[in-house]
Amino acid sequence: MESKRRVLVLEDDEGVRWSLESILTHFGFEVNVAANSSQFIAAINSDSHFDLMITDFNLDEAAFDGLSAVEAIRKKEPLLPIVMITAESLSHPRISQLSGTHSVATLEKPFSLTSLLQVLAQLGVSTE
Repeated sequence: MESKRRVLVLEDDEGVRWSLESILTHFGFEVNVAANSSQFIAAINSDSHFDLMITDFNLDEAAFDGLSAVEAIRKKEPLLPIVMITAESLSHPRISQLSGTHSVATLEKPFSLTSLLQVLAQLGVSTE
């Protein structure tokens, strides 16, 4: 039996979190969702291995954002493909610093299923 690919979703917006979980489950991923930094830290400190992470750039926490999440998970899984989703312009200085970062792609909200699948393909993440 083939094991499911595991994805960690960090998103504070319940509707976006639910949509991502539904879409990714449909494509055969086992989805672990985190609504805040505490849940995220607990997930990455567990014995779990992830094949993909999707994180929001802006979280409702002053001291923790998507870049903090990338830094934290890179300590455990340095080559993990990551999708950074944001309502900010992709030219925002803190987001543009991700350009050229290994295995990180950005996706501007609102996004379509097609654009999500294109970003996953760009990162080499299969949805089949």
